[in-house]
Amino acid sequence: MRYGPDDEFWIVLDPTPENEMVDILFTTSLRTLRLQFLGGLSMEQNPTIFTDEREATVEAERRLTSLRGVQAGPRPETPSGAGPGRP
Repeated sequence: MRYGPDDEFWIVLDPTPENEMVDILFTTSLRTLRLQFLGGLSMEQNPTIFTDEREATVEAERRLTSLRGVQAGPRPETPSGAGPGRP
């Protein structure tokens, strides 16, 4: 597929704890991507280009879910048989 300076595609970035979907998933073009980098976008954010909106959305959701899982940490283990109403 060929892309010119104004053809749009999707970008997905790695999220930070403060980010929401709109912060890590956006459309851009070659022309405006250049401006994104001038404005502070960096390779450390792992920008990934997608030509399909659905694939980009799935990837953004995956990255957010992964981050939230890491933030939550491991779940405490309960002894076998323990639970509500059981010692």
